[in-house]
Amino acid sequence: MRLTSETYMLYGVIFVLILLGLLLTLVKRLGSSKSFPTPNESREKEKK
Repeated sequence: MRLTSETYMLYGVIFVLILLGLLLTLVKRLGSSKSFPTPNESREKEKK
């Protein structure tokens, strides 16, 4: 089997898509671990 430039391009695109999926999952997990107050909660704290 002879690999052409199109095959390498396809592997590159698949690799990038998998990498983006992993990065998005990581960002979601890191973002959900932080508890930022909602705008309503921060206004209530300012009033007190």
